[in-house]
Amino acid sequence: VNPDYVQAQIALGYCYKEIGNFDAAKAVFERLVAKEANHPEAFYQLGLLLGEEGDLDRSIVLIEKALALKPGLEGAEKALERFRKNR
Repeated sequence: VNPDYVQAQIALGYCYKEIGNFDAAKAVFERLVAKEANHPEAFYQLGLLLGEEGDLDRSIVLIEKALALKPGLEGAEKALERFRKNR
């Protein structure tokens, strides 16, 4: 998958996540967040993964960033609420 094609990288991250390879998914989304500072889905997906791992503080920051980039991002507000509650 072309590392410069953002949508393909996001799809790759989703695929890794779906098959349970969370470390690989996290690596993909971390690269995207570092490279594509304005892509809300990358921030959101990385935030979800980190939240599920228990890194709630970092998760919340990432999901807040995703919502700042794209208000109303599907599922983000609900995830943010859940992680804040469990912090």
